[in-house]
Amino acid sequence: MAEVFVSARTGAQVVVFSHDHCPPHVSALKRREAWLARVGFSFVTDAVALWDIEPLRNAPRRREIGLLLDEIQDDLAACRRVWWSVQGTTCLEGRLAKAQEFGQPGSLTFLARRRGSVRQVRTAVYDSIGEDLTLDFNDGSRATIKAGTGDEA
Repeated sequence: MAEVFVSARTGAQVVVFSHDHCPPHVSALKRREAWLARVGFSFVTDAVALWDIEPLRNAPRRREIGLLLDEIQDDLAACRRVWWSVQGTTCLEGRLAKAQEFGQPGSLTFLARRRGSVRQVRTAVYDSIGEDLTLDFNDGSRATIKAGTGDEA
């Protein structure tokens, strides 16, 4: 388990477990109140989303979850950095991407299924210092974008 941060607003410990699996996410633990919330994020967009809370009978109030999500959003770079250091993957390998003009916000769109001219990601490497995402595609091409500047369809 690697700690990302302790929430100043809720007191929950935000961590990445070594046994976690794709897609990228963090777990927020509030031991005293006995709940765990999983929050998904992406290396492509800046969106975060609550996945689940266990056990439901101990679930925090909606306001507390909102505060937690805001903090995770604010510290998304740290979440990505810790996920990458623990898991060593962006979970983008095999995904289909369509490019407009690389290097521009929204220049890379990840698709759920093949539509038009797309390329498949062979490898994806994250540079946590510059927050750059370097993608090598199966056709031999390469693209580098800033994390959070792409789109997911």
